[in-house]
Amino acid sequence: MIADAVYEGNQEVIKGMEVVRSAGDAFVQISATVVEVSERIQDVKSIAQNTTETSNLVHNTVEETLQISIQSLANMQSISHFTEEQLTGANEVTRSAQSLNQLAEKLQSIAARFKV
Repeated sequence: MIADAVYEGNQEVIKGMEVVRSAGDAFVQISATVVEVSERIQDVKSIAQNTTETSNLVHNTVEETLQISIQSLANMQSISHFTEEQLTGANEVTRSAQSLNQLAEKLQSIAARFKV
């Protein structure tokens, strides 16, 4: 009887040890999974940071492009204004040249009367 009780106790201890070993194995597996998940989280964090940096770079580039476009528009408006002024000046020169040509023709006509 005592031997049977000791034997049964030993069997229970062996079963308990197997349960503890299984639990230990499960904890090792859980720990490995936690490490893997943590690494994946770090990867996602790194990707998110890179995406944010890239987004900021794109934003800054678009902002710079906008400023350049605004400056280009202002320059084009200045050039357009200058071109209009030049055209006005050229038109005045053309009118003056036409007037001068008419005066020259009149002068030739008058001078032709006094030929000897």
